Amino acid sequence: MSHKRQKIVEYAAEYKMKCEENDAPRLAAETFPEGVTVDCADDKEIYTPEGFADNKEAFVLIHGGGFVYGSARIDRRFGMHLAKASGRRVFSLEYTLMPSVGIKDQLRELLDGIVRIKDEYGIEKIHLTGDSAGGYLSFAVSMLIRNREMRNILRFTETDLPEAVSVSPICGVFTLADHEFPRELFTMSEDEIIPDFLYDLKEAAGRFDVPKTYISTGDMDFLKQDNRDLYETLIAKGDDARFYEAVSNDSREMKHVYAIFDPTWDESVEVIKGIIENADR
Repeated sequence: MSHKRQKIVEYAAEYKMKCEENDAPRLAAETFPEGVTVDCADDKEIYTPEGFADNKEAFVLIHGGGFVYGSARIDRRFGMHLAKASGRRVFSLEYTLMPSVGIKDQLRELLDGIVRIKDEYGIEKIHLTGDSAGGYLSFAVSMLIRNREMRNILRFTETDLPEAVSVSPICGVFTLADHEFPRELFTMSEDEIIPDFLYDLKEAAGRFDVPKTYISTGDMDFLKQDNRDLYETLIAKGDDARFYEAVSNDSREMKHVYAIFDPTWDESVEVIKGIIENADR
């Protein structure tokens, strides 16, 4: 292993450890809403609300964790609340974490997971959402589904895909270079070249077709400017986009991924409402 690659591995391990320490108290104290069943598979968790009527539509949820940490479990509570509020199934996808893979591998793996959902459950239309790095991945995947040119550039061969109707990133990271992610983290070797638009999804959004978009952030989210900038890029292009920034109050601070931290807060309920409205409008 090269010295540079060793540094990347050490960076990922340190970042993962910090995330685990931050998440442990929340996960240990979580309670889950009634009226939603949870089915766990190797590549996903499925949240199905009572009274669910199969309408060939579903939400696809992609967890965050800086691309190096996490699993469907860390977003389970949020996904269950989304399922209950929407009356739709929510498929929360797993993906291999960096530095074991690069960004192209993660995107391809998620596309393949969506193809399996289509084939196994007959899903014809999907609504993507995800938080932080999952916000990036959900937004990128939504464009990949809608744009054959983008898939061709990345040499992706998936064609039998459902329709990506909407995307609703939560406190997403979209401009990777602005947030101290080592560029080498996203490739598997020093020789691998990936297009610049994967380092800045605003560039991708200006170039490729984007579904209906609802972007949510908070006034204390360290990524709020990134979210505002993406929204302004979409509006300037003439895309159908909406934006929500929750405001902190005396009892709650609207920090990064607050809606995942506690989906029952009024501001988090507003995020869930916005995701559903974005899917339905």
